[in-house]
Amino acid sequence: MLAAGLIVDSRPLRVFIVEDHAEFAELLLWQLPRLGAVRVVGCVSSLRDALDGVCRCPVDLLLVDLHLEQASGLQVICCARQMSACPPAILAMTSAWSVAIEHAALAAGADHCFDKAELPRLFACVEDHARACSG
Repeated sequence: MLAAGLIVDSRPLRVFIVEDHAEFAELLLWQLPRLGAVRVVGCVSSLRDALDGVCRCPVDLLLVDLHLEQASGLQVICCARQMSACPPAILAMTSAWSVAIEHAALAAGADHCFDKAELPRLFACVEDHARACSG
């Protein structure tokens, strides 16, 4: 039971997706809102659009594909970390996961790196962030 006058902030986790594989982006757009307190605020496929989007809208969590067609997701991660005094949490995703790729993503500033084949782990991490965000 809540004490009288207590205000609880239960805003959704604001997620921004950087993914150039259309089918995988659609899967994320369909699945993420079903996790609970998650709102997708943007979904883009290029470095430029990613940086513009992150600058223009408040983001709590950035999901970044490491292998974009015209750029490296590592560039997105580095720039997102440098652009804000309070950068979002960053989850890197790849379909070519290896220890070396994970180390590169973490060194660039990602908080976690996931193999796209392990979606339950990725979604569990997003749910953890949503719970932390909603209070």
